[in-house]
Amino acid sequence: MEPGAYDIQARQGTYLKKQITYSLPDDSGTQQGVDLTGFLARMKVRKFAKTDPPLLSLDSDTVGVDATGISWVDRTHGKFRIYVAATVTATIPEGEWVYDLELVPPHSPSGYDEPNAFALLAGVFDVAAEVTWTTP
Repeated sequence: MEPGAYDIQARQGTYLKKQITYSLPDDSGTQQGVDLTGFLARMKVRKFAKTDPPLLSLDSDTVGVDATGISWVDRTHGKFRIYVAATVTATIPEGEWVYDLELVPPHSPSGYDEPNAFALLAGVFDVAAEVTWTTP
């Protein structure tokens, strides 16, 4: 499955919140949210696809104390949110970077099925410079 193309705009020093719904058409063609119970959602932003380390790394297993991460809104209907705190966006350099967001299916009895992970979304992660800032 090819990932959906979706570009994300962020601004340094500003809180970023995006809600995503993963849906597919049912037999009648109506979009229905996909049940993501047990899935892991993860996202990385990089300067280039093969660059280490990532500029930003998020997942649904660890939402930081600064509210940075991926949180589930409604797993059974494929809804989740990407959160990036202003203190974190302030550290990402201005520019156009690349990202992808993957879903990793559950694996019984515990853990994730890494071989069957797939990219749901991919695109440009565009970071605009903060203009109004205070000098230390």
